Amino acid sequence: MGRQVDIDQLVSARAITQRLGYRNVQVVHFWRRTDDSFPEAVFVFDGLRGARLWY
Repeated sequence: MGRQVDIDQLVSARAITQRLGYRNVQVVHFWRRTDDSFPEAVFVFDGLRGARLWY
């Protein structure tokens, strides 16, 4: 069985950007690619626009 999470605690890259006071959501994706300490997303959808959610 997979990991159980509280869905109210899931955040998108845009939410992370807004909480930290940045304007460009790409900063989160830059951190994800370059910072080994950045947590893995708990949900990844690689459809047309893609989506990642963090807990």
